[in-house]
Amino acid sequence: MKAYKNKRFLVSKSLSRKLCQFVFAVICLTSSTSFAQLLATFEVGDATLPAHTTTATEPTPFTTITFDGVFDTPPNVFAMTPEFGAGVDDDPCTIRIRNITTTGFDATCLEPLNEDRNSPGLTFEYLAIADGGVTVPIDGGGTYELQSSCFDLDNQQYGATCNDCAGPETTLDANFTSAFGSTPSLLTQVQTTNNLNQDASAPAGEPEFLDTMVVNVTLTDFDLALELMEAGTGEPDEDETICYLAAEPVGCLALDFSAIGGPTTPVEFQALESGNTIIGHDNSANGCAAATFEAGCFSSTPLALAKQNTRDGGDGGFLRRCGVSATAATFLYDEDRVSNPERGHIDENASVFAFGEAFTTPVTLTGAKVSRIGRNAIFNWETSAETFHLGFNLWGETSEGWVQLNAGLIRGNGVDSGETQTYRQRIRLSRSQDSEIANFGISSVDNTGYEEFYGPFTEDVAYGEEANNEPVDWTSTRDAFEQSMRKLGYTKYNNRWFRVGSRIQELVKNYDLGVNRLHFDVHVDQAGIHSINASELLALNPSWQGSRLSNIALTLNGQSVARHIISNDAALSADDRIVFNASSVIGDDTPFLETYTYRLSADPTRVIKASAFDGTEFDEQALSATGLLTEQVTEKRLH
Repeated sequence: MKAYKNKRFLVSKSLSRKLCQFVFAVICLTSSTSFAQLLATFEVGDATLPAHTTTATEPTPFTTITFDGVFDTPPNVFAMTPEFGAGVDDDPCTIRIRNITTTGFDATCLEPLNEDRNSPGLTFEYLAIADGGVTVPIDGGGTYELQSSCFDLDNQQYGATCNDCAGPETTLDANFTSAFGSTPSLLTQVQTTNNLNQDASAPAGEPEFLDTMVVNVTLTDFDLALELMEAGTGEPDEDETICYLAAEPVGCLALDFSAIGGPTTPVEFQALESGNTIIGHDNSANGCAAATFEAGCFSSTPLALAKQNTRDGGDGGFLRRCGVSATAATFLYDEDRVSNPERGHIDENASVFAFGEAFTTPVTLTGAKVSRIGRNAIFNWETSAETFHLGFNLWGETSEGWVQLNAGLIRGNGVDSGETQTYRQRIRLSRSQDSEIANFGISSVDNTGYEEFYGPFTEDVAYGEEANNEPVDWTSTRDAFEQSMRKLGYTKYNNRWFRVGSRIQELVKNYDLGVNRLHFDVHVDQAGIHSINASELLALNPSWQGSRLSNIALTLNGQSVARHIISNDAALSADDRIVFNASSVIGDDTPFLETYTYRLSADPTRVIKASAFDGTEFDEQALSATGLLTEQVTEKRLH
């Protein structure tokens, strides 16, 4: 049983009927509810859109994307459209979003009506920010403003050769909420799909193909319109909402999100301008154009979003990202093929926002209450999201510190769930615990072994209800508390405390999670360098599209094998390759085996990365369809 002296939990009881601490995740405690809602103000991450096939009578399907956090009001959302590369899937498409709520949004990569409107599936980056923006301390001193606001407009711009466009071309003078000291970098995104395609052949509900048009960015304002390109089907008859995100391009920064509840270590960040170098789709025979980060700014591949903010080409168009690395992001400028078939374009400028990491939390605990029946403590709690999550531990505060009350990890309802989950657990207290414990807590354990704590919860008292009216010196209280937590080996992240201990690691390693994971078998009958095409994996199991490369492991007889993944980004796509150095059948195995079977699985604990292999040509290996069998993830059967 675990016991920690002077242990404290995420949220203390409020001194007043309503106390809201606005941080990276806003903690609001009210007497009208027994729930403590963690309200996000800023989120950067990626999301996956599944492959789809659309008939001529069906509108393009949208997919609901769930935020990792929960916002107080619907945030402003920005997305980065990826480039698919050459091939049958290389149609013009741009990420469109709609139905933004406090918990997520709907998205698709929308193609013009004259394309097949089918999608191979894709992963894209997004950024969500509370309206108005946030101001973040800079590590080492100073602050940095990320400003965001929105406009409703029907102003339009379109290409000179657009067959069906109509009406005057105008722009809106869009003013920043406050002036900048230098010309800002600027992202814009249409938040709605109010205008539908007016072509007679368009299926009911099909959105108009459009994007944003930005020119003349100054310290105080910019010109803004809907960009219909050469695909317009008439003058817009409804306003669309367009939001912007603006920040000054002042070089590489280390943003201290911990000061407002974010990661404990500074987040690498840079906003920059590409210059008039972004080439057109049909002009990219020599590759996409690079926007180069400041040398040494990023230690690993960042999440990068960008948007065009010039319109030097008369046809209009939209930006797509080809790839990103620790040194640069590459882009091209695409066009539709509605009024003419070419997608060439003169060079344009783009603003780029790059973050060194995504901001996520394993579990969003939205409610908790503890009651007593005799010596039984009845825990009831609810979560709104569980990501990479294994289960929970329950705690009570005694004179000796915080003591774990459950004998074994309480299994979560979903390792990766965006849906509301409810839990109820009865704990039989010992006589001494029954007499001592007045406060309770709950912790969640993720699949890396980190433990995140919530509480304290007083029995039968609404979470956040008024406790007393005596003033408290919060500065000294927090300082003393943080020192004690660090001495105990805890780490502060996202304004919460985590601990990695050997017992938790053993629970993660040995606990039967009951998780069904798909794996793939690769049969190898000769030694040498072998390559697996990701397109074969995705053909067998499309749900692997967009999987993080850092989670993909290769094993032989349960032992990890080094592998190298050739990719332009950090997510699995059809043009990626997995390369490894295979052994032939040797030793005692020779009389019994003609091949070795290597196994690919989504298991970050068994990943061994290798540097690029060279000196040997790749020997392409086909995947066995029998690799689609499910395996129960346990200590003895983990591959």
